[in-house]
Amino acid sequence: MTQNNWRGIGLLLILLVLVFIQHFGQKPRHAPPSASLVQNKSPDYTIEKFSSSVFNADGSLKYIIEANRLDHFPTGDTTELQQPLIKLFQPNKPTWFIQAQTGQSTQMDVIELAGDVTIFGETGTQRTPVKMLAENLTLHVDRKYAETQDQVTIATTSDTIRSLGLQADFANDSLKFMSKVRAKHVTPH
Repeated sequence: MTQNNWRGIGLLLILLVLVFIQHFGQKPRHAPPSASLVQNKSPDYTIEKFSSSVFNADGSLKYIIEANRLDHFPTGDTTELQQPLIKLFQPNKPTWFIQAQTGQSTQMDVIELAGDVTIFGETGTQRTPVKMLAENLTLHVDRKYAETQDQVTIATTSDTIRSLGLQADFANDSLKFMSKVRAKHVTPH
């Protein structure tokens, strides 16, 4: 072999070594997800028969959040509730009960409720029973305020009201119907 052939083979070997180092010596640009990222799709803790009571500064009960199951996910610091029941308390006023199939929250003072959301309570001086139904509802627990853009049905012993959207301020006994309001009143005999 001539000296030029050896130089060509040497350059080829150096080139192959450089290609090998370039290809196998660096971390891949799109590394597979780490084990911790995969695990974050699972809850980091679960509580069966969850119950939490929150009190006002004077020691009176402010609200209770209960759920058949609570799952906390570290990604996004998200909490999911199965069959939540929230009880809102106010001095000298009736308690409001709010339940749903599921609830989700990134801050426990705002809960996104979904699936057969039902609100029970009493209004007025005669404590008229009220039942509200919606498919989804955003509940601001500390403010005792709820809202939805979905269809809502509200029923009392003598009235039925349907509305597209609702803002409910339980602290001030105020309901605001957003649009497409239909009401039916039945006079008790």
